[in-house]
Amino acid sequence: MKKTTLLLLTSLAVLAANASAAQNQTDEDVLVLPTYQVTTPRYQPAEKKVNESLAALRRAAEAPTILAAEVPGLRKLALQPPVSEQAAQFLKAFQVAKI
Repeated sequence: MKKTTLLLLTSLAVLAANASAAQNQTDEDVLVLPTYQVTTPRYQPAEKKVNESLAALRRAAEAPTILAAEVPGLRKLALQPPVSEQAAQFLKAFQVAKI
């Protein structure tokens, strides 16, 4: 509690000192600096090349790509007939063997 009170009082004292110093400032202390106006092209050639390169990369990233994942286990599962077909084949084989 004491630290926060001390910090608050110190910050208020600093603010009050700065406010009075700013109020007492005269116009004689103000410096007028010269201003320069520079005209250049909107984009430099190197900047144009970079922007064109970025645009080309963005276009390439937007194009759809196809990734072929070669996983043998998935290929086996894809080539297997569905379970219902397997069951039907098994029943036919069982009926033929039963006869």
